[in-house]
Amino acid sequence: MVYGKCMRKVGLGRLIVFLVVAIIFLQIVHFYSLTYMHSKDSELGTPHPHKMTKKESSSSDKVIQRLQDSNLMDSSGSYYLIRNLISPESRSGNSDQTNHYSDVTLVTQCSANHLDDLVDLTDRWDGPVSISIFTYDKDFPFAIRALLYFQKCYKKIRRHVFFNMIYPIDKPPRIPDIEKISVKAINCDKSFGELRTANPENYALSGIEYPHNILRNFALKGVTSPYVFVVDIDLIPSGNLLQDFKTFIERRKQSPDGLPKHDKVAFVVPCFEIKESTKIPETKAVLLDEIKSNNVRPFYAEVCQRCQKQTSYSEWMKLVNVDFLDVGFSLDWKDPWEPFFITDKHLPLYDERFKQYGFNRISQVCEMHIAGYRFDVLNNAFLVHKGFKFPERFHKGKEEELAKNRMLFRTFKEELKSKYQDTTRRCY
Repeated sequence: MVYGKCMRKVGLGRLIVFLVVAIIFLQIVHFYSLTYMHSKDSELGTPHPHKMTKKESSSSDKVIQRLQDSNLMDSSGSYYLIRNLISPESRSGNSDQTNHYSDVTLVTQCSANHLDDLVDLTDRWDGPVSISIFTYDKDFPFAIRALLYFQKCYKKIRRHVFFNMIYPIDKPPRIPDIEKISVKAINCDKSFGELRTANPENYALSGIEYPHNILRNFALKGVTSPYVFVVDIDLIPSGNLLQDFKTFIERRKQSPDGLPKHDKVAFVVPCFEIKESTKIPETKAVLLDEIKSNNVRPFYAEVCQRCQKQTSYSEWMKLVNVDFLDVGFSLDWKDPWEPFFITDKHLPLYDERFKQYGFNRISQVCEMHIAGYRFDVLNNAFLVHKGFKFPERFHKGKEEELAKNRMLFRTFKEELKSKYQDTTRRCY
């Protein structure tokens, strides 16, 4: 009797040990699977959770296949990332992006409902564009239709733009809905507005947090050119900026000292905003005339004047007029400056913890300052935002999001002290 009880206890104990070992083994397997999936620049070979049989009859087959085959995840394991869902047409078999020492890729991001801003952007930027589009289950059919529309109907977009896509893992695409989309059925005579079923702001996407910095980083990682120009989708560059900058870099290389190696410099492009009824200037001379007419003003003039004040607009406007691009003056970074700039593609990446409104750009430029970058303001280059910005036009959750990200920014700055221990620079 006692012997039987002992045997039963031994058997139960072995079972418990076996179960514990099995659980540990499964956790290890799961951990290594996630580690493999989180590889930032490698496509995974595991099946997509919503993979379906490819249909050759649909003209959107290639897009659907890319959705099915891409299993790249962000570092948090919260989003799927699809590199080059749609790529530009080749030029004699070569990609639009090159490795020439003066080449620049414009980098941007948006939700699908803002893709129409690409039209004006690519009219001014005659070169490669890497854009990350954020979407989610209900938005997917519209997003894919929008991508195919702009790819088909606009030559410059078809020629220059690399479309990347990001979506939450818990809100995957509904493939059957996408399979119904046909490129042949897209009518270029219709406006983009006719394709829209709704027009939510980036910050109000069905209760989903908008991951600016994940989008920016993914678009950046796809760039092959030596320089990048990270801007918001609704900012328009001055005329001929790309070619002027390439000439500027080539001229510097041919100087007696040549291009400095490992030179940490951000070439600042001053940003303005313009009345919606006013034509966007191409040259600095026209821009200055519009400023005098009160049709143009510094960016964020009413929303956050401090955020752009360090640009020294008055000094920039008084620079001696020359017909070539050059450095007008240099500035130190000061909180809370959020400049736009062209720089080497190996710049510090954006902290992906920042989502929704507030501190997502300043955290990155703050780190550039800590890392030893200087900020050279270009004399003739500029950006223009379409329309004046007003505080009352922001979304309802702005202040709450700002408070949350302000606390995160404080933590971020403390972390930079440990990351850059050999510098006395700080973010203030």
